Amino acid sequence: MATSETIGDYCKLIQSAYPEIEIRSARLHNHDGQFSIVAVINDTLIFRFPRSEFVAETMKREVAILAQLQGRLPLPIPNPVYVSETPVFMGYPMLSGEPVREDTFASASEAVVESAARTLAGFLKALHSIPLPLGDLELPIDEQREDWAAMYGEIRQKLFPFMRPDARQEVSANFERALDDSMLWRFDPVIRHGDFGTRNILCDPETMQINGVIDFGAAGIGDPAQDVGAVWSLGDSLMKHFFDHYPEMRQTLDRVRFLHSTYALQQALYALRDGNVEDFEDGIAQYR
Repeated sequence: MATSETIGDYCKLIQSAYPEIEIRSARLHNHDGQFSIVAVINDTLIFRFPRSEFVAETMKREVAILAQLQGRLPLPIPNPVYVSETPVFMGYPMLSGEPVREDTFASASEAVVESAARTLAGFLKALHSIPLPLGDLELPIDEQREDWAAMYGEIRQKLFPFMRPDARQEVSANFERALDDSMLWRFDPVIRHGDFGTRNILCDPETMQINGVIDFGAAGIGDPAQDVGAVWSLGDSLMKHFFDHYPEMRQTLDRVRFLHSTYALQQALYALRDGNVEDFEDGIAQYR
């Protein structure tokens, strides 16, 4: 679906598929997702519409994964009770809380930071411990060395033309050093969120308690270091406590450092794919 559509257009799609929903109020979310347009209906329902055909395909997988995860995790997650296949979109009861930011816990007390770290570590430990396979879903194993080699090729082809020469050299050296280290890519595959960052973790702005986790569009079987690297965006002080509650993840640190160094590039690459100019410019800015 085109991003130029209005909230009225999205409401028509919702009511066409689910005429029993009485729409009393509707608005586009102020912080649209990187991969989906987000509509808030009656201040109680969230509907997500994919920005591209690629995201539409991943949304179908996300719905199937979320169905398997219901009731198995210690924090609320989306329960897509509204699912449309033509056009593709999903809807679920809104979870309480606001998305955390990189500075959310910067001035919080040590007790609040420790509590948040314990909650996030507990959630990831539970998620990563879910036995495989996940129901009858046939999911590939992601984040293996060949996947990163393919991403490096895409970055060279699609992003290097936008980057200054010294930035291209730095990115090349970083990827080639990592790809040459065969030990770096040894991990036991787990169910992982895949985008466990600031946009997708909800907390109560008054109590600072973690309330839920959203957007499982990148969820699947892969490297637990992906989730560790993403949550690190909340700060070193939180991660100190995080590893106290999930010490097994200390062994991922070398891989986490590499993954963290690629996040802006990944954002730019995916935004370029989906025609998301704002997120592309944000991701590529430091390499211009």
